[in-house]
Amino acid sequence: WAQVYEYLVPHNLSVAGGRLGPVGVPGLLLAGGISFYGNQVGFACDTVKNYEVVLANGTIVNANGTSHTDLFWALKGGSSNFGLVTKFDLETRVSNGIWGGTYTVSAEYIDQFLEAAATYAANISDPKTHIVPAVVPEGDTVVGSVILFYDSATESYPEIFKPFTDLPAVSNTLGFKTLYELAEEMGEMVTEGINDVFVAGTIRATTYASLLEGISLINTTFFTQLPKLTAQIPSANISIIELDWQPLGASWLSASAASGGNALGLNASEIYICYAEVVEWIGAAYDDIVADWVEETTYLINNATQAVGLYDKFNYMGDAAGFQEIFGGYGDEGLEKLQQVATAVDPEGVWQTNLPGGFKVF
Repeated sequence: WAQVYEYLVPHNLSVAGGRLGPVGVPGLLLAGGISFYGNQVGFACDTVKNYEVVLANGTIVNANGTSHTDLFWALKGGSSNFGLVTKFDLETRVSNGIWGGTYTVSAEYIDQFLEAAATYAANISDPKTHIVPAVVPEGDTVVGSVILFYDSATESYPEIFKPFTDLPAVSNTLGFKTLYELAEEMGEMVTEGINDVFVAGTIRATTYASLLEGISLINTTFFTQLPKLTAQIPSANISIIELDWQPLGASWLSASAASGGNALGLNASEIYICYAEVVEWIGAAYDDIVADWVEETTYLINNATQAVGLYDKFNYMGDAAGFQEIFGGYGDEGLEKLQQVATAVDPEGVWQTNLPGGFKVF
């Protein structure tokens, strides 16, 4: 995505795409796509105007709002189950710059940090905003670090961010910059060639109290489990461990619906918080240890959120691990439609059986 953003800077334009510069374009768009502009436009896939697709029989088609409309819908979150997408036509946005960066607080403020995340999620009153709060271990302590984004080239520290920015910072990179510069800054967190795993999950609620309960429960479960992992892997072999959250509320999901909808099956009357467990490590000798730990930890988190009525079966594909179920979380009706589209455009099941990897609808 960094190359896309860099190309658009001289034109004072941007698009809804990856938040980290190194993230690839096709995978993000076919998974749905969480972007900095989500509260204004919905998922990044909702800004796709046309897909050029090579079908299993070699036919090249254009899927859009008037041609191959079922395929157009299915590609918005349906991944690589329908064909090879060779071109995405995206809606652009005027952008003369943005305000954003990371704001980090120390361990003594973690409770207030989690409260700030719940406060924001409960009332996303300014659609020009976007946040990614995370709790990150650092040595024998933790920090709370939030990515803040505001779609303005002139306004800084908007009121909605005050629950975060009123906390004393140990690090602060907030400032005016281009989207390209922000994506490059965020991309510095990516280590090439590292072993890593992301695991997705979701809670669903409608009030501040229930959102905070869910966030706190996930955080407590994750960090209660963490010593089991760190006891088996030397600290020098652990690159990153973090737990982060992504609020999806009415403005985001209403924007998706206004663009014609997508395959993800989320309800604009609910507030969702998608979370990601992230572990990056050095050394293949620890692969099985990490795999076992994230599966066990995810099981415990899901059981805990189910017990208090906050669990949702949606797993955002862009952050999901191979052991997780994706399309069942889109709802029975959505999965059935995806399977119908896949059968119509690929009756021999070429993409289901001959394309390695990825999440399959069958």
